[in-house]
Amino acid sequence: MACLSDFVTNRVAESHPCDPDGWQYVLTHGSVIRAVIDYVWKALQNRGKVILANLLDFQRADIKDFTGSVLTGQWGQTEACAKASMCAHGRYHEDFEFGIVEQNCPVSEGGRARAAVVCTGFACPEFPFIRNEVTDVGLWYSDNDRCPCGLQSSTLEMVLGRVED
Repeated sequence: MACLSDFVTNRVAESHPCDPDGWQYVLTHGSVIRAVIDYVWKALQNRGKVILANLLDFQRADIKDFTGSVLTGQWGQTEACAKASMCAHGRYHEDFEFGIVEQNCPVSEGGRARAAVVCTGFACPEFPFIRNEVTDVGLWYSDNDRCPCGLQSSTLEMVLGRVED
């Protein structure tokens, strides 16, 4: 008798196209993937990457322990005016091809700058967001604290969350 997880895995595989080598990544929120990780991992057939957005530390640890995968993360907003991707050293790097991320009114906090996020996006040239304050607050590394990965873009330690929705 087939179990529910096999049924769900088969439905996902049938409903969502993949390349000839199978699924290469899954992009989702940490809370979602934590709830359905066994189904997703079966769909990936124990290979590929799991890319997660808004992942909490305990979720990252649970998922990494369960899958043995290298986990990466991304930060962005509904407005799609800026994006940052996590490198192997755990820092969020500004994806300056997508938009520009700036600090608004930074306050020094333990060698980092805590500041509201202001972004200018390139995703929609017909109606661009220019210096849009998205109400996220970030904790930035200083310009002198270069990431060991070698990327030269500005880096965030973390996005602390929205001030308002």
